[in-house]
Amino acid sequence: MKLGIAGLGWWGGTLVDAVEGSPNLKFVAAYTRSRSQQDQDIAAKHHLKLVDSFEAMLADLARGGRKLFDLESDPGEQRNLRKQRRELAESLQKELAAYYAAPTHQAPGRELPPDVEEKLRSLGYVK
Repeated sequence: MKLGIAGLGWWGGTLVDAVEGSPNLKFVAAYTRSRSQQDQDIAAKHHLKLVDSFEAMLADLARGGRKLFDLESDPGEQRNLRKQRRELAESLQKELAAYYAAPTHQAPGRELPPDVEEKLRSLGYVK
């Protein structure tokens, strides 16, 4: 089974390492927003194609494109329902694309005590 991974970094690299050598699973593509050197190194090490969007990663051109499964009745993902449930598949695809197009969310700001803020600034954590 061909796999794609969203996000590499330490955890993603660990996951790709764990699957390496499996006779049934192979990571072939990765999507990462940062494209950091670490991401590029992991992709090169494992021969992953870095793609520009989550949607591009989901496209499986060799096997006919995106898939839709009913996991309650088909937990093994054997019956692709995309053609039979076209409207649902398109709606879900639009929702997913909107989610990944949205800016990343930041944690709400908090007031720090001046001494803590100064210490964090001196360490380079606060600008």
